[in-house]
Formats: sequence, C-alpha cells, structure tokens
Amino acid sequence: MSSLVIGVIGASGGLGASTLAAALAHRLARGVGAALLVDGQVDGGGLDVTAGIEHRPGLRWEDLGDLAGPVDPGPLTASLPEQDGVRVLSAGRGIGPLGRPPTPETVLEVVRALRAGQPTVLDLPRSTCLRQPMVELADALVVLVGTHSRGLADAVALVGGARLPLADPPPLCLVIRSRRSDGDLVDLVGRHLEADGVVHLADDDRILRAGERGEWPGGRATALDPALAQVLDVLDLGEGLFR
Repeated sequence: MSSLVIGVIGASGGLGASTLAAALAHRLARGVGAALLVDGQVDGGGLDVTAGIEHRPGLRWEDLGDLAGPVDPGPLTASLPEQDGVRVLSAGRGIGPLGRPPTPETVLEVVRALRAGQPTVLDLPRSTCLRQPMVELADALVVLVGTHSRGLADAVALVGGARLPLADPPPLCLVIRSRRSDGDLVDLVGRHLEADGVVHLADDDRILRAGERGEWPGGRATALDPALAQVLDVLDLGEGLFR
C-alpha cells in the first residue's frame, strides 16, 4: 500500500479537481493513518489553502529550488506541513527573495522519492510539461468531468492524450460532477473513455462552506464522502479498508 500513487485531474478548469484531490488524500489518511498530497502546479496554485493549512509551517515547492541529486524522502516528508495525517507539498503564496521554483527534473525526482513512503495523491497540472511525466508515475488516474458538451469534449481530449501514449495505462476512474445523476449519460461517457468505473459527484454547497471555514473538504456529511468511497472501490483498493 505504501507505494500507491493516485493522480487527480480536472478535464476542464473550475470543476474542483484540487478539492477532490485534497478530499481523497484525507480519506486515505483516515483509512491507513497517513497520506501525502502533492500539488503538480509548482509555481502557484496554493493547494495548502484548499486543504486549509496555509498557516502551518513547513516546506513549499519554492523552498526546493536548490535541491540536486537523490532526495531522502524521510526528512523531506517530515518537513512538510501536516494536519489530520496528511502532509502537503504545494506552492506557497508567491516566490520570495530566497525561493525559486524547482526545475521539472527536480520536481519529478521529489515525487519519485515521496511515493516510496506513504500513499500519495498528485493534484496533476492540466497544461504544463510536467503533466504527462506525472501521469506516468501514477498507479491510478481519477478524472473529474463536467456534463456540458465542452466538458465532455475536454474529457475525451484529456484522457486520450494522457493514456494513449502509455503501453500500460493505469486504471481510470471518472468522476462526473453534476447537479443530478443521469445514469445513461454516465454509462455512455464511461464506455466511450474505456474507464474502469464511473462515479457521480453531486454538487454540494456544503463543500464550499467547509473550505471557507478552513476545514478539509469532503467531510462525512457532504456528497464527497460517498463519492470517494466509490472511487476507492473502482480502483480496487480493498473492501472495508477505507470505511
């Protein structure tokens, strides 16, 4: 279980992929005691804000710009901000005078090192040179999809571009975000993209309100929690382990 890496990405912008990634990492930590959450957007983004831990001390991506050579995952993991069993590596609020973003080579070396420890969720970048190399490091892929026509077209382009170059594509779980579940549409999208499973995520204002209170997204009372349970079932991570 320690080498598990799940990549999460939104087919379109604004769907809430970072929220889904943070909630999935929190769910994993609840199940196995600890997890890592890594922001693939190394020069901005602020996944620590999404997770509600931007105030906690610890290393950010801009602190790792001078890394060179092999990375020792133990000390690095221990230096990351942590809450509720999840350690987060994200960009901060801007590059300070002593910080600079790491090179793509350093980013990939860091991710390779970290994945040897706790289960890791990668919040994948949609449009940088790092996306495809990070996809190739993932053991499973979760894609968040909108149901409008442009969103479906984006999903087809994204999934095809990410999986077709791979000789052994990772398992794929689609998460369809919409106000209501349309079973026929969900099944159609899943078959077309050759997904291993499709999960419906209902829009839920409580998720946004939790973020405004600085809480982890995906609490037990929101629509995210049952959706995450289904995602883990699709990825075949073991019945009962994450309940």
